[in-house]
Amino acid sequence: MIDFFYLGEARVSSTDLVDLLELCQEYILPSFKQAIESVYASNLTIENYLDIYMVGKAFDCSVLLHDKLIQFGRSRLQELRVNRIITEIDKNDRALILAK
Repeated sequence: MIDFFYLGEARVSSTDLVDLLELCQEYILPSFKQAIESVYASNLTIENYLDIYMVGKAFDCSVLLHDKLIQFGRSRLQELRVNRIITEIDKNDRALILAK
């Protein structure tokens, strides 16, 4: 986190992202939070979709991650259905995904 403040960038492992989101929320660090959300958004797969969706909900992630999750869900709707992921998504977000 210190690297991010001083250098504007930081190398972190994916296992640290949730901990860093907690710090961002605790210390109100919106730009660092957006950078973490961007990492999550750029690494979406069908396998990690639900986990990232849940992290986004838990940390009230911004429009950036939410929009990416909805777009990804729309483009991979059949896979979300087959894997029963769509049933785990909040009804408002499910409606957005299904509303192509």
